[in-house]
Amino acid sequence: MNPIRQQHGVSLIAALFVIVALGALAAVMGQLATTQQLTTRDAVEGKQAWYAARAGLEVARYRLVGDQDECSDVDAKLDWAGFKVTVLCEAKSSVVAEGGVAYEIFRIKSTAEKSAGGDNGLINPIKREARATIWREVSE
Repeated sequence: MNPIRQQHGVSLIAALFVIVALGALAAVMGQLATTQQLTTRDAVEGKQAWYAARAGLEVARYRLVGDQDECSDVDAKLDWAGFKVTVLCEAKSSVVAEGGVAYEIFRIKSTAEKSAGGDNGLINPIKREARATIWREVSE
């Protein structure tokens, strides 16, 4: 038998193998690009959630510096840029004296959350929490 005739069809098998390998490589690259995009979006959303939680702390500070006397007057539920922000005054300690000046100490917690699904396109829920301790001089 002629050796050339025995190799008939080998190039077809090699071409199919190359096409399948390139297709698999393209699928893997597409999956990696999608994963990178989702990871980047989660990081950006996480940073925005952190800033929303910090803004909640600023609201609490503003209220305490203003005319709000009680810890419960500081509590708030806010909505910023799609985040649900919950501000809680966790504790108000007794009056503390330092250098002849009396202070009240408030511990504030602010939580910003955005749930997954819906129109926001998030796969994982985003949640960030910020805490602060605020000292306020007691007026005589």
